[in-house]
Amino acid sequence: MIHKPARPSRAPRCMLAALLAMLAAFSAEAAKDDPYLQAINAEGNRLEFLGKAKVEQEKLLRLEAAEKKQADARPVAAAAAPVSQSGFEEALRRRFPGNYALYDLMNPEEKHQVYAEYQKKNAEGSARFVPAVMKIITITNASSANRARALNK
Repeated sequence: MIHKPARPSRAPRCMLAALLAMLAAFSAEAAKDDPYLQAINAEGNRLEFLGKAKVEQEKLLRLEAAEKKQADARPVAAAAAPVSQSGFEEALRRRFPGNYALYDLMNPEEKHQVYAEYQKKNAEGSARFVPAVMKIITITNASSANRARALNK
C-alpha cells in the first residue's frame, strides 16, 4: 500500500491572503493622508496624461501631413473661421482628450498662450491644432522640469 502524504492545510494561505489584504488597505488609507505620496500620485497622473498627449501629437502630425497632401491637390480656400476660446476648448476636449487633460491643469495665462497658438494657425480641421498641441506639451514639460528642480532644492 502506498502512503500519500497529508495534504497541507489551506488555513495558512488564507491567513496570509487576509494579512496581505489588510496591509494593502492600511497602506492605501495611509497614502490618502500623506502629502508626499499625494504629490507623487499627482505627478504620476500628469505623466500619464503627457504620455497620452504625445501619442495624440504623433497621430496629429501624421494626419496633418496627409491633409497637407490633400490640400496641395485642392484649390486654395478661404481662411479658417475664428473660434472662441470656449469653442477651442470643447474641440480640444473632443478630439484630443489627453492634451485637454493637460490643458485643463494649466493656469489661465498658460491657457491663453495655447489658445493664441491655435489662433495663429490659418488652417482647417486637425491641422489647426498642431501648434496648440505642441504648446501644451512644451508648457507641461517646462512646468514638470520646474517642479523637479524645486523638489531637488
